[in-house]
Amino acid sequence: MQLAALATVEYGSGRVVLFPGRFNPVGTGGSAMPPDFARHIVQWAASAGDDDLVSVCQTSISGPDATIPELDDARAVSVARVDIDFLSEAAALDAYEVVVLCAYSNVLSPLVQQNLLDFVLAGGGLVVLDADVDGANIELLDLVAPVLVDHADFSETSGSVVWTTAGKASPIYSEAFVAYQWRVANTIPVSGLSPQWSVLASFDTEQLTVPSDDLVSEDSFQASDDFLVSGGYMVGFYSTVYEDGVVGLERED
Repeated sequence: MQLAALATVEYGSGRVVLFPGRFNPVGTGGSAMPPDFARHIVQWAASAGDDDLVSVCQTSISGPDATIPELDDARAVSVARVDIDFLSEAAALDAYEVVVLCAYSNVLSPLVQQNLLDFVLAGGGLVVLDADVDGANIELLDLVAPVLVDHADFSETSGSVVWTTAGKASPIYSEAFVAYQWRVANTIPVSGLSPQWSVLASFDTEQLTVPSDDLVSEDSFQASDDFLVSGGYMVGFYSTVYEDGVVGLERED
């Protein structure tokens, strides 16, 4: 299955960026997003240049603390954290070029949804992270370009993500990011994206089932607790990560 790791779509005069993942810096075991990556995302969303100052409003369904702290350390970015109710005032967004919406779920009021869509139509940028939606579309984006979230919490470490041709040509891309491992937080199949989306990075995984009483090498088989299968089977994938960032997937006899 091919999962979206980073995607973008134009809407009116603005842009929406979908990032359903997290970073795991190699050798650290952490989950921090590189400040430069965070900066590139918001600058791309704002259609700004590398040295342009971007004013960002961060919020979350879970509260203003559940946002991206790495943006605080990113150069050329001015950040404000606000409560989700702040988005009810359309005029309040006039001071910002990008809205970063973390821990999204389909509970936004129609007023907030319309304010965000109007913001993007007028040229603003919207970044949506960690959609807490299970087996349904992201309602906020239905009028922009539909997105189906197959599973809300796919917590497996996915290794190096493969950048597409479009991704490598975008201002977001940097060779330095290949040194980071991405964890796909939401299962958003590329097939679940409407054609308007441009996929900048993806992760390919072949889901397999094997009898749970069979001997499986923990080095090669990544079992997933997110999928329940009857009959004593478990679900996961076999993987080999190569130096160039391409993930090879193979069935083990």
